[in-house]
Amino acid sequence: MAPCMVSACICCHSTCDFDDITVCCKAADECLCCVEEDCCAAGEESKGCGCPEKKDGECCRCACPCCAYALRTPQVCCAGGGSCLCCWEAASFPFSEDYVPSFVCAVYCLQCAPEFGCCKPPPYSKVLDKPKGGGSPTVAAEMER
Repeated sequence: MAPCMVSACICCHSTCDFDDITVCCKAADECLCCVEEDCCAAGEESKGCGCPEKKDGECCRCACPCCAYALRTPQVCCAGGGSCLCCWEAASFPFSEDYVPSFVCAVYCLQCAPEFGCCKPPPYSKVLDKPKGGGSPTVAAEMER
């Protein structure tokens, strides 16, 4: 069964995909100067412990094996995505090709944008590599920004 956008409002959406199930959950979000990475999913790398090496543009970073938090100069208002079992979501303001590339609108699996129809898939999210089959980065690259 193809992924189905359950709900969406302008720059964020929630989707169900029973063919691509994440055991436990993982997410990466950025809001103004705060960066957050969480991962309890099977087979994922540890985030480190204590104060691991800072990533691009970060002024400080703290981590536990399943999560990492950092501060950096704001680059977006908000952007992020995550998955838990058969559900996943993405959000981006302003719109971003990596998360949500354009206007989305859906309620109870009835989609008005980007296409009109019932149980239609959401726009492709590069960072999450979802829905599958886009020739873009793998899911493992989700946390690498």
